[in-house]
Amino acid sequence: MPIKKTRLAYFVLVTILLVFSVSAEAQKASSNDPATPNERQLLQELINEVRDLRISLQRANLNAYRAQITIERLNVQQRRFDGVSRQLEENQNELNSNKQSRVQLSARVKDIETEFNDEQNTDQRIQQENEIKELKKALEQQTEREAFLNDQQAKLANQLQTEQAKLDDICKELMTIEAEFQKMSNDTSKRK
Repeated sequence: MPIKKTRLAYFVLVTILLVFSVSAEAQKASSNDPATPNERQLLQELINEVRDLRISLQRANLNAYRAQITIERLNVQQRRFDGVSRQLEENQNELNSNKQSRVQLSARVKDIETEFNDEQNTDQRIQQENEIKELKKALEQQTEREAFLNDQQAKLANQLQTEQAKLDDICKELMTIEAEFQKMSNDTSKRK
């Protein structure tokens, strides 16, 4: 890409010098004898070519600017996508951990209830009854937390899809700009 820009810049510079030298020669010649129609046509063709090159260069610069902005947007969007993806993964890990903890608490409640039914000692039964109440309270909190995490997971999954769609749109825009660069490059190659 930099070589093509350098080549294009060199070509533009040579063309401009050629136009000025032809123009100077034309002015010198016009003072002595009028320019022939072929010289005028050649001069007009050179002027037109310089204009076309200027327009092409302006278009290339505009596309390069658009590409820079789009690449920066792509980087920002990729970071957003990665952040939501990371949140979703952390949510899933916490949800799995919560489920395991809830299963363990539930098993522990069953074990203590079994012991409670077999226990004869009143103090021991009171202690087990209190422990069962605390475990059931913790189990209820785990269930509420799990419901919250499931809700969060659904929201994060939707947000991740939205961020992915935005990322895809930016990639398509970048591909369009790339196609325009390719077309300009092909057009420049055809002129040579």
